[in-house]
Amino acid sequence: MDTNVESGLFNWFYPQGYHPYKIKWFDRLIAFSLFLIAFIGYVMTLTPSVGAGDNGELTTTLYNMGAGHPPGYPLFGIIGKLFTFLPIGDIAYRVNLFVAFFGAGAVFFLYLILVKLLGLNRDSRQPSLEIHIPSIAASFLFAFSFSHWGQAIGGEVYPLNVFLVSFMLYIMLLWYEEIILFRREDNPHFGERMTLFLGFVMGLSLTNHMLPLWNIVGYIFVMLPLTILILVSERSKKFEEELYSRASALITFLILLLVSVILLYAFAIRVRMIFPEHLPLILIGIFLTPAYVTFYTILTRLKILKGKSAATFIFILLCIAGVGIFIWFCNFVYKTTFISKTNQYLFAIEKNVGGMISQTPIEPIFIILPALVVAVIFLFGLYDSVIKKTNIEYGWVDKLIELFTYSGWLFIFAMSIYLYLMVRAVALAPLPDPKPLSWGDTQTLDILLNHMLRKQYGLGGGKEFMNFWGQVKTVIDFNLEQFHWINFVVALIGFAYFLIKEKIWAIYTLLSSILLSVALILFINFELDPRTISFQEVFFIQEFFIVAIYIGFGFQLILDLSKNGKVWIKNLSQKSQIEVRR
Repeated sequence: MDTNVESGLFNWFYPQGYHPYKIKWFDRLIAFSLFLIAFIGYVMTLTPSVGAGDNGELTTTLYNMGAGHPPGYPLFGIIGKLFTFLPIGDIAYRVNLFVAFFGAGAVFFLYLILVKLLGLNRDSRQPSLEIHIPSIAASFLFAFSFSHWGQAIGGEVYPLNVFLVSFMLYIMLLWYEEIILFRREDNPHFGERMTLFLGFVMGLSLTNHMLPLWNIVGYIFVMLPLTILILVSERSKKFEEELYSRASALITFLILLLVSVILLYAFAIRVRMIFPEHLPLILIGIFLTPAYVTFYTILTRLKILKGKSAATFIFILLCIAGVGIFIWFCNFVYKTTFISKTNQYLFAIEKNVGGMISQTPIEPIFIILPALVVAVIFLFGLYDSVIKKTNIEYGWVDKLIELFTYSGWLFIFAMSIYLYLMVRAVALAPLPDPKPLSWGDTQTLDILLNHMLRKQYGLGGGKEFMNFWGQVKTVIDFNLEQFHWINFVVALIGFAYFLIKEKIWAIYTLLSSILLSVALILFINFELDPRTISFQEVFFIQEFFIVAIYIGFGFQLILDLSKNGKVWIKNLSQKSQIEVRR
């Protein structure tokens, strides 16, 4: 491959090339110093015991190793329990220390993210005024912003949430740098270790709160596709050939992914409450796509290592298992068409007539036939893309699917931390009354899913969105409250500078923030009275984290203009002196 010729797409994104900033010893020292300053500041203003709001409930459930209010916050409970063994203060004070520690940890990673982004194409061995001053200043502004500081001094879940977001973004940045740096390798490099670790961290980030979901959605729809496009543009002919040879596998993957989304929306998201009858369909929605890419990877590897006969044998066993699963599914559909507990049909067309929901049941055959089609597509995709081919080479499309398989299972494995709530509910159930505080009886999987998905809250504020633009203005006001209007203007200018320097990351962070804001507005649909507004601000702390990055770019632009202005004035002065001498 000609390493001197860059693709047009890469040149559009990076006209000055791509030379990432390498973290140095003094960066780690500065990051740790910022962590200490923030942590000391939080400790000096720490709530001495139980505070207001959810502090008392969360502290009690954490200490008793129970479930907090939905979604349960299992990671908060597991890590926080360790802090309760500290020999200082009372239990509530120790929990508050735990929260302060991770609030300061978010500042640590914010600084590292800033120096990485601000230092693109301007790395040096010594501290740089244009890189480190904006990074330190923006980190300080976020550390002692109104909401983050206020949450970091009491036993709340949001500092841990923004810490997990900051850690995820930092790992994502390392993943991205590795892939772009090695984009011109003959064998495409996907940053395998970082890809797997990122999948695990993404799953882990959702075990405290569901808010990081929108950073993950932004990654799926912006960061990942654009990164793959850059790789494809470097070797478009080779990719097209392999893409064509794997067309059936990829088409099958997309069809199964669509089926999974439909099942999860219909039986996990849309329904008011999840019941045991929904569980098989939800589990199919969760595991259908991972199962396909897993078997694709196994059969591909097996055919390369052991030959076609071994892969064919496993495929036949899979077909037999598929027939058994399909027979079970048919039996399930016929036996559970009606849920007597709720007096509703499991499969039905719903109509809203005058505020009343009416159901028209769907005949079982119209459920079984689509299921049969999905099963055939699943097996045919494996047969056509792996078994049917005479010779099969392990290409980079296969490598990408394999990485998706492993990282997807690591994501699910990290999410399994929610099973902690089920284990603890089973352990607490036999205890005599009064039992230790634990929110909900999460002993069964259906109740656990209801808890995870916050079903008891429903949708707030009704279905009318007459206050939408007022709610948008409220979100903007939240940002102004954190940083003052001057710094918010700096953030707007900084985003423009960010977009010039690093388009992909600028687009990704903006889209993630917009998705978060719009999702919260649509989901909560909060009223515009002062009391309700005061409860909403904490949900946007991870958005304030992104705004702090924009502020860092704004400060860097000011320093760049100042430096360039001095050079311009010096050159102008020299030209004037020459003219005078003439």
